[in-house]
Amino acid sequence: MGGRKRQLCRDIENPSDHPFFIRYPGKSPQTQVKKSRNDIDQPKDIINKQTAFQKLSFTDSNTIDLDLFYLVEPSKTWQGMPRYRSFILGGHKYERNDFIFVANEQSVKRQALMDSAKHGGAREEEDENWVARVLEIRASDQNHVYACIHWLYRPCDIPHGTSEGKKKIQGLQPYHATKELIFSNHLDVIDVLSVLGPADVVQWNGSLDEEIKHTLFWRQAYNWRRSRISSTHRICICQTPANPDKYHLKCISSSNQRSGTGSRTFQRCTKRYCFILVWTYQRHLSTKGSPPDTWT
Repeated sequence: MGGRKRQLCRDIENPSDHPFFIRYPGKSPQTQVKKSRNDIDQPKDIINKQTAFQKLSFTDSNTIDLDLFYLVEPSKTWQGMPRYRSFILGGHKYERNDFIFVANEQSVKRQALMDSAKHGGAREEEDENWVARVLEIRASDQNHVYACIHWLYRPCDIPHGTSEGKKKIQGLQPYHATKELIFSNHLDVIDVLSVLGPADVVQWNGSLDEEIKHTLFWRQAYNWRRSRISSTHRICICQTPANPDKYHLKCISSSNQRSGTGSRTFQRCTKRYCFILVWTYQRHLSTKGSPPDTWT
């Protein structure tokens, strides 16, 4: 996914290729366009007739800024097509801001093998499909319907040299869960015939009290134009981000017992810490003949 455009599979019901692609202006249109009083009532995602400013808003102050200017080329053709709030495919209605599964070469080949083996039922390959969110829908007619989308990365797709705070990371990290995605501002235009179905994706706030293991979720944001990914909240004595796939122990102290909050630790760290305490206790007994007065 490190390339500038993901190559969609064109073998699904033989959708025709389209000429649209995303171009990013060299200079911010904000420095070139002077706002007037009439601009206040205009849609915020439209700066002028050719350049759109898509804002991906976040409520978490720890996330990074994903706002960017972009241009769908060829702009005259794209802007000349009417906008729509939704489209219907396979009996399902898709609207703007919906999450979707998008086909790729790997998922199509796997589905072909399943069909040849006459395996029916629901798909079990969600981890092979790409995931995106619909931002805009345009169409010239019922056979030519397109969606401007932004991708949600799989952790394994994090490119080399990505900055997370002061360090560089690449690919899957120890704290990434099986169902985890990365929210990004990587834009693309797809033919809606590449859509496989709706995707259920939620934003996770990091609370381990919330059941999240069996749901696609995201907590980090990736600015692919700047190769930066937002940091995550760290827990435990090892100062590692929480992983919903792993066991955590919750300690409710007297100071926060009323609120029901407490510190979280990984089970492995708790075992290691308990072993150190027991070893220290036994060592103190062997040398001093009595247990220590205080414990830290």
